[in-house]
Amino acid sequence: MADNRGPSSDEFERIAPATWQPGHEPEPPPAGGRGVPVGAVVLAVLVLLIVAGGWWWLPGLIGDDERTPATPAESAVAEPDATPDSSEQTGTASTQKQDADALLARRQSAQSLGDELAAARESLAGQGVDRWAPDEQRRMTDLAEQGQSQFEQREYAAAIDAFRAGLSIADDLESRIDTELAAALERGGQALSDNRVDEAVAAFDLALAIDEDNADARRGADRAARRDEVLAAMRQGRASEQAGELDAAKEAYREARSLDEAYQPAGEAVQRVETALADRRFRARMSAGLAALDQGDFSAARSAFAEAARIRPGAAEAADGLAEAEAGLERAAIERLRQQAREAEQAEQWQDAVSAYEAMLDRDASLAQPRERLAHAREMADLNARLTAHLEQPKRLADAGVRNAVSELLASARAVSEPGPRLQARIARLETALEQASQPVTVRLQSDNRTRVAVYHVGELGSFETHELTLTPGRYTAVGRCEGYRDVRREFTVTAEQAPIGPIEIRCEERL
Repeated sequence: MADNRGPSSDEFERIAPATWQPGHEPEPPPAGGRGVPVGAVVLAVLVLLIVAGGWWWLPGLIGDDERTPATPAESAVAEPDATPDSSEQTGTASTQKQDADALLARRQSAQSLGDELAAARESLAGQGVDRWAPDEQRRMTDLAEQGQSQFEQREYAAAIDAFRAGLSIADDLESRIDTELAAALERGGQALSDNRVDEAVAAFDLALAIDEDNADARRGADRAARRDEVLAAMRQGRASEQAGELDAAKEAYREARSLDEAYQPAGEAVQRVETALADRRFRARMSAGLAALDQGDFSAARSAFAEAARIRPGAAEAADGLAEAEAGLERAAIERLRQQAREAEQAEQWQDAVSAYEAMLDRDASLAQPRERLAHAREMADLNARLTAHLEQPKRLADAGVRNAVSELLASARAVSEPGPRLQARIARLETALEQASQPVTVRLQSDNRTRVAVYHVGELGSFETHELTLTPGRYTAVGRCEGYRDVRREFTVTAEQAPIGPIEIRCEERL
């Protein structure tokens, strides 16, 4: 097979005609002579030289079938003994020059067309034309070789025809490239869809031969190269799925999907197995929640139903189970608070009982019994606090007003039905304290017989050295007066624990 180069340029050199220099004409003949003019002779010689040189030069350019037949004038020039006319010689030279120019143009045209065909063949060869149009490629090659042979034989017209026919085929092939590429990609994609791996590999390989930078072709070739691994992973996944080993099936299907993200069956299989696993987990959590409800473990039931709701959002059975568990937890919380309140009442920890009943009503304000018990607990807590305050401050009982208030408080406490032992003990202790606070105490006063003594809320005692009086527990003030002396005041407290009290000295000693 000939190579793809176009015809090569032949090296040749033209025969230069003799040079005629103006200003060196021969002397004219003598006047009246009949000889041939010298200028005509010179011109004739020049024409002969040009014609002779042309005949020696043209055979290098013209093939045997393209040589121009000799004209009668040229034949006459060729005869040695012929005498050519100067005008005929000039016309012959001009015709030969025109033929030479036309021949040279045909040679250049053939060479240009051959180069163009060679470039087209090279471009098509780089796009795998021998794989998708072998017959046309061979015909184009034959025409290129034919044209090259004719060019080398200097049959330029025939070479032009051959090269043009080859270029026509090349143009047709170039117009088919996009169509052939699209067809190869479509065949490859269909073959991949049908898992005909060898066909897919061949189709995408052809597409890359047509366009090695085509992204779809490269992606398809890569997918076809991994398809056997993908199918092996899919078979393993199906086997595990049929055996009920869903976790193993999911991993196998995921491996297939990672090998070819565009392989739709792998993605569908992963979704199917994940759905089956989710259904399994959902059923398991629902069963666990129902079992916990039966056992009264509402916290565990709530966790199980909440997980089931996360697995399958919007599932009515999960929502119902979760609501039942929440209600159970609420009932359990209220019951715990009820028990706490009951225990606090039994222990006469009334403030704790108040807190428990308030918490119950915060959870469910419609509860009637806790509301009633809350009122009673508040009353008892207040009573208990007041009794405790008087017991912790017994000296306040020295005040008659306080003793009266305590008497009323004790009456309220005694009116409580079914008082507990702690309340009874407080009542008894406060009654004792009140009784002691009401018992008279002997108080001894001492003076100087000249100071007049008086005790507020008791009366005038007069002058004395010593004086005893009986006073109930409380706070008292004694005042002493004497002419010429400043008055004196003595405050003292009478308590049952201090009996008898005194002596308390009251005398005026500071003169005015």
